[in-house]
Amino acid sequence: MSKMLSSELWHNPLAPRLPRWLGWLFVVAAFGYALVLFTPLERPKLIDITFLAIGLVGFVRYSPLARGGGAPWLLGLVTLQLVITWALLMLDFPDLARSGPTLEDFLDKFLFLFLALALAGQRRWVAALLGSAAVLILLMPWVLGNGWADFRLGLAGGRVGFGLNPIRTALYFSVVMLGLMAFVRPLVASPTFSWLRLGLWVGLMAYAAVLILMTQTRGVLLALVLMLAAMAVLTLRSLPRLRRLPLRYWLGGLCLLVAIGVVVVQSGLLGSNVQRFQSEAGVIDAVTSGDEGLEIPNSSWGLRVQFWQLGIERIAERPVAGWGYRSARYFLEQAAQESPQFRGYRQLHNSYLEAGISYGVGGMLLLVGLFGWVLWRCRVAYHGGGMEIGFYLFSVTSIGFVMCCSLVYGLLFSDDHGLNLYTLVMGCALSMSYAGKRRANDAGEAAADSP
Repeated sequence: MSKMLSSELWHNPLAPRLPRWLGWLFVVAAFGYALVLFTPLERPKLIDITFLAIGLVGFVRYSPLARGGGAPWLLGLVTLQLVITWALLMLDFPDLARSGPTLEDFLDKFLFLFLALALAGQRRWVAALLGSAAVLILLMPWVLGNGWADFRLGLAGGRVGFGLNPIRTALYFSVVMLGLMAFVRPLVASPTFSWLRLGLWVGLMAYAAVLILMTQTRGVLLALVLMLAAMAVLTLRSLPRLRRLPLRYWLGGLCLLVAIGVVVVQSGLLGSNVQRFQSEAGVIDAVTSGDEGLEIPNSSWGLRVQFWQLGIERIAERPVAGWGYRSARYFLEQAAQESPQFRGYRQLHNSYLEAGISYGVGGMLLLVGLFGWVLWRCRVAYHGGGMEIGFYLFSVTSIGFVMCCSLVYGLLFSDDHGLNLYTLVMGCALSMSYAGKRRANDAGEAAADSP
């Protein structure tokens, strides 16, 4: 009996011929790969090698379903774009070209394919991974930070990162908040409604909201508000499925709003964030005035605008091929010789421009295409009945959140933690969409076999 359960537990329906022992090792490596960066530990090379090696073998040899669809095409187009960039750079600027195409700089954006395959489209694995990540994030202020000392500093109006860069902390807790919102029904009412779990859920939401406000990270806050609004719209569009929602859910939502509102108002956290937004009013005036002679301030938003201007100018010079591997660093170092405010910066604080300056407009479009492909698969799976609404809401809003934040932060280039978060949300979303496709295939086969 235990042998049968073990066999079923480690069976990978996306790669049914994958040996059980290899499937077990793949799942363990995938969890380690996705979760270690949420801890104080550095990710061991052994985990990276194991995850990548089994993922590559499983993807190429054992999983026709994972190889199907748009993944191979996108992978091929990215490889082609990187080869073209390298070849043209060798012809035009050989001193800037490397010895060969830098495939690893863009192909690491495809590692979510391996994570999706490891999770096997199985709800238990996806839920276990997301739950483990959420627990590790919720414990960060106490494990990585200074606990109550950081909270007191934040309540006093200081900007706190709780042991991490404040931007990274805000990113993590925003994703947790999106997850709590998307999975409110199974968390609170499965298998039966529990007032205790509702109270715990409201407390965790308030806890996450307070930490996000204490980081005083404006770009993340704007992206979070936008995605919460998107989740509300998606939920309302699914109203026929939720028409019989019990009154206690609406009471829970009201309790949440009241709890967060009381904490925010009483603590003064709202005022601190409003002041940070107001401090960038000069940047908004300079950008919207249309006066080219008006100098852009060297504030946080002002520097981003200047970085983006530099990136757009360089992309316009070589829109087809770009300037090659990590060329943004090279141009920032050059610009710093005349503009001291650029000193010490190594990225444009915009992942799409990073892709564009390195690999041309094609690189930018392919990066957007990766997001779009996974979102499209989630939509098809949900409307086909293969993805639960909670997973659908979380997938769409968490991916949309990473997309928005990539506009103002260099999450996907030169940031291991940003790339890890991207891999986590994209991999979980794609795995659940594979589950829907697999169930549809199984249903079709059963219908064909029936007399």
